[in-house]
Amino acid sequence: MKEWGTAVDDNEIYDIQELEEFRSFLTRHEHNASSPPRRPLSPLQAEERPRKRLKVEAGSLFSWIPQPHIHTSPYRPRDAAVTIHPFSKAKPIILPPHTFTDFVPLPQTRTAWIVPVRGTLPWEGSSSAVAHTSSDPSDLKPFDGTVSGIICRQIMWNKVSLVEFWTFLLTLRDKGTLGSIGISFHTSHSSTRSCTQISTASAHEGYQGPSEVTSTVDKDASGNNERSSSSRSNYRSIIKDVDYIKIYHDGAVAMRVRSVLDAWRYISPSNDKVRVLLEAKLVLLDERARGLLIC
Repeated sequence: MKEWGTAVDDNEIYDIQELEEFRSFLTRHEHNASSPPRRPLSPLQAEERPRKRLKVEAGSLFSWIPQPHIHTSPYRPRDAAVTIHPFSKAKPIILPPHTFTDFVPLPQTRTAWIVPVRGTLPWEGSSSAVAHTSSDPSDLKPFDGTVSGIICRQIMWNKVSLVEFWTFLLTLRDKGTLGSIGISFHTSHSSTRSCTQISTASAHEGYQGPSEVTSTVDKDASGNNERSSSSRSNYRSIIKDVDYIKIYHDGAVAMRVRSVLDAWRYISPSNDKVRVLLEAKLVLLDERARGLLIC
């Protein structure tokens, strides 16, 4: 060891430009182990983090789906060789004035599922829907939100996914797998929209909806013809402010059609798969356009 104050030799002087670049020989696991753990965010800090917001489509959806918007039901007997099991993931909630004994799947009856595209249907407990402009497939995942103080499943649509769903329904109709199928797209008559943005932070996964619901339009339909007619008029008045797709079919295959809707997946250009109607609560109408059940 050199004495303190000894002069520096030439071989002890280095030019910084001549030094080799530093290389770490630690593995990623060793490097992470040597790094101090991150301090978890406090509830206040987590609340202050920016939340993703979606721009809601506030204009007319008339041009979202190619015309015609009505495809009638051609006569096609159901293909008995195709096995589609009835929907059984959720117990149907029968809407008044119907009872559990009313829903007998007879071939001569016609029923229809309503799939909301934007807005809230007049049956408590049924799913509402939002149409937005985001192209991110993750923004199409349904979630549990609150409508008028009631937690219900929110269905998310953008234009591309809606067109894909419409194309899927046309294919189902043309193949005749489930017999005579008709579809129609109904746009809202409302000229104003209440909001233009929603927050994705309002999702509450895992919530189980109420087991009993009441209909705001059908609960008085068990009375005389005048009251029943008034109920149907009230239904049309409320539902005209909702954008929705209606799927007509034989009553005997109602729950099989529901299984097909539940299984449908939107596949994005990047090959992301999203079940848009996962755990949705859809309304089934009877042959008189009254709410029959929610499932």
